[in-house]
Amino acid sequence: MKTSFPGPKSLELIAAMDQIQETRTVHMFVDYEKSRGNYIVDVDGNRLLDVCGQIASNPLGYNHPDIVATLADSAHLHLLANRPALGCAPPAEFVNLLKSSLLSISPSGLNQVMTMMCGSCANENSYKAAFMHYRRLQREQLGIKETIEDVETCMMNQVRKMCLYGIHDTVGILSQCVFVDIVAVGGTADNSVPQD
Repeated sequence: MKTSFPGPKSLELIAAMDQIQETRTVHMFVDYEKSRGNYIVDVDGNRLLDVCGQIASNPLGYNHPDIVATLADSAHLHLLANRPALGCAPPAEFVNLLKSSLLSISPSGLNQVMTMMCGSCANENSYKAAFMHYRRLQREQLGIKETIEDVETCMMNQVRKMCLYGIHDTVGILSQCVFVDIVAVGGTADNSVPQD
């Protein structure tokens, strides 16, 4: 550490930013060019071990040479510049990119991949996928076919055709996230379907 934390340059930048944007969550300003591996360097030159990796979105560390090389490759420039909505308008080369990257290292037997924008999206959608799979298994066990009406009413949050599931933290409902899935037996708002 070269200065107190946050250092004087960070404090100056936080004060300037506070005039135009909320800053209560800002801890420091970072010199990303000097940050390397697991070490983040702030604008005051303080070098800190980053045990969170930008909230786990930077698992390979700062300025990893392979990532820097990929981003510097002009073949990827159009993707960086246009930030395509991959779920509805992927680029022409997307299938080959997935096969040569994520699917090339996927565990045996897993032959599909779903990309997400960030860790929060990835977690939320993995929970949704798990709930959907669980309800699909319930319907199969009961011999019930999913209908178009089930899907459409669920996607429009029409309570008569949906069932609420939740994920709660260990403290209670502080960070509750509720996910919706199609009711296994076409239950109604009176909760006639068992909730387990």
